[in-house]
Amino acid sequence: MKEKLGDEDLDEFLDQYLDIPDMRERAIYKAENEKNSERVIELIESADRKRQDWLDILYRHYGLLGRIEEQRELAKKLVGEYGMDYYNRLRKLYSDNEWSPVVDTLIENNLYYFQGSNYYKFLLKERRNEALLSYGQASPYMITEFGPYLQDHYPEEVAVIFQDFIHQEASKATNRKDYQGVSRIIKQMQKVCGYEASLPVIEKLATDYVKRPAFIDELQKMKV
Repeated sequence: MKEKLGDEDLDEFLDQYLDIPDMRERAIYKAENEKNSERVIELIESADRKRQDWLDILYRHYGLLGRIEEQRELAKKLVGEYGMDYYNRLRKLYSDNEWSPVVDTLIENNLYYFQGSNYYKFLLKERRNEALLSYGQASPYMITEFGPYLQDHYPEEVAVIFQDFIHQEASKATNRKDYQGVSRIIKQMQKVCGYEASLPVIEKLATDYVKRPAFIDELQKMKV
């Protein structure tokens, strides 16, 4: 294509079709080869949907132009959306004195920044135990992921979260496969919190679901 069009004509041609991702990508790589950071940034920022590899390119060109604040905000986005592989990139953009308030802001605005499991992994990395406990209390189904870590700090609270999760799952269970799923969570609770901590839960379930023999059968196995 470039052999048939001059650089200016090629830019004009590509600009007409930037709504096509492949064409926008060609324009981005062309600007990169020309070391035109402003153009690279413009092309990526104006894209309706920004691919991860484009965001990596954007991050690099923010750095080349010394646009540190934009680089910081993008690094937060990358950690929140794509995970802890980007953590060191973000951390290096702040001094030790600056970092703690940044973490506070990310926690306060976690629904804006984080997706999926990236939030609790960030909290684990930062050892923000109180925030991690609050997250577990709000999302009991996640306790199986970080319960063993929190157990050392909040044993009673972790047991309560497990109980909540177990009762939630039990309320939705309708067949033996579901009951076995509840039993697996009880086993995890026993492993994390100890066997004795699970007994009140098992007894409560046995009382609540006494008319479900298959469930009672599975619960009995938890007391062996």
